Amino acid sequence: MQPHRYRLIAARAYLWAHRAVIVRRPMGLEDVISMGLAAPTHDKRSWTFDLDPGGALPEQGKHT
Repeated sequence: MQPHRYRLIAARAYLWAHRAVIVRRPMGLEDVISMGLAAPTHDKRSWTFDLDPGGALPEQGKHT
């Protein structure tokens, strides 16, 4: 698998997201699939990603 080709976006508020977050480590995919976690709350537009440095989605260069 090509590193940094995929990014897992998850929110701790969604219980089904935990399955993907948990299985990433035992399968050895931490270096291949980066992960972004949504903040525990959201504004009127959508979820925010202020848990990422600078509020940016690193691979995409987008800001929340």
